[in-house]
Amino acid sequence: MLPLVSPHGSASMARLSHHCRCSSGALLGPLFLRAALAITFIWAGLGKVIPLMPLDSSQAALLTSMGVSIPVAPGVISTPASATAPDPDVLTKPLPPPDPTPIRPAPSEADSPIAPTPAERAVNPGSSPLPFTQQVTPPAASAPRSSEPPAAELAPRATEIEVRRMWGLALRLHASAHPAADGSGKVPMKLWPEFLGKGNWPRYFAIAVVIAELAGGVLVAIGLFTRLGAFLLIGVMVGAIWLDQLGPAMQVGNTTLLILPGYGVWDIAAWRPLLWQFSLFCSACALTLLGAGVPSLDRALGFMKGRGDDDDL
Repeated sequence: MLPLVSPHGSASMARLSHHCRCSSGALLGPLFLRAALAITFIWAGLGKVIPLMPLDSSQAALLTSMGVSIPVAPGVISTPASATAPDPDVLTKPLPPPDPTPIRPAPSEADSPIAPTPAERAVNPGSSPLPFTQQVTPPAASAPRSSEPPAAELAPRATEIEVRRMWGLALRLHASAHPAADGSGKVPMKLWPEFLGKGNWPRYFAIAVVIAELAGGVLVAIGLFTRLGAFLLIGVMVGAIWLDQLGPAMQVGNTTLLILPGYGVWDIAAWRPLLWQFSLFCSACALTLLGAGVPSLDRALGFMKGRGDDDDL
């Protein structure tokens, strides 16, 4: 009896099964990378545009020199309602006249039927000879109320200056290009080119970072020009890792293996930001190499064909 499947057919079926398993991984794997990158960078981009951050006067002046328009909310004078309209009667009304009833003089000991005896006076010399005598004093004149509120209430509140958080990145780039001298007068190494930290360049780079985060996140999310969007995110993460982690560690001379921050080996809280940034960087690199996978607009529109992607993938 002949076998139903030839040895060559069995080998072909095995290769097809293996190819299907590999294709499923290649098709579905990029979806997880796209989801993680899209959520993270769209959130990060919106977090630089929507929320506000406070500024002091020197930071506001620096941003103004970069061409940033800063809305200033003027201080408001806080005045209580009772002081806004003083009562004219309180200021002009004269004091009431004193009571015309004359004060009777205290009766003498001779007129008092219960005057203390010399023996009682010797026992309590400080006691009043007439316990029932009441000393009456005229009421003290009260000073008129002032119509002006206290000086503390008249002082205006501090001027509130708030800008979008994206301009904090412009300040960060300027500070990285112009580091301040330390206590010994030594100027640390510059983390950003000086010519890119002058004029309007920090503002331009801040805008470019926000556009890269939002545009890259949206492109990765919908799977359109996925490799381009992932490449934008790679650039954002390279700058973030350098300016936030590696550069400051090298600037102060606290490094491990020449470039890594000198954190404790098991200091999880200290390493968490760098590891998170490195994970995003690696995910963007992997998505750049793999492509969008399915479902994606790149595959639906045929952009994946002829661009290094297997047509079966």
